[in-house]
Amino acid sequence: MINKIMVMGRISNIDVSDRELKFNLTTSDRYLKNGSWIEHHDVHSVEYVGDNARQVGESLRSGEVIHITGKSLSRGGHKYIKCYGSDLKKTGD
Repeated sequence: MINKIMVMGRISNIDVSDRELKFNLTTSDRYLKNGSWIEHHDVHSVEYVGDNARQVGESLRSGEVIHITGKSLSRGGHKYIKCYGSDLKKTGD
């Protein structure tokens, strides 16, 4: 069984150390219900691990749109996405 998730969204709450970068990634969905547009937002916790975590973290800004590929994991009831190395890409706005 393959555990792979791809998410594109806006980054926030960046916390960086030498080998690990943690942040939130907010995605949104918009749909029509009973003649009105409904907008729904989900916030995903992300852990990025790699030797270049500090460098990557310092290059990111809250509100930027990024694309990540990683694994969906759960620890102590907390769900998060873990990605490595080149699994994070800036997409622009």
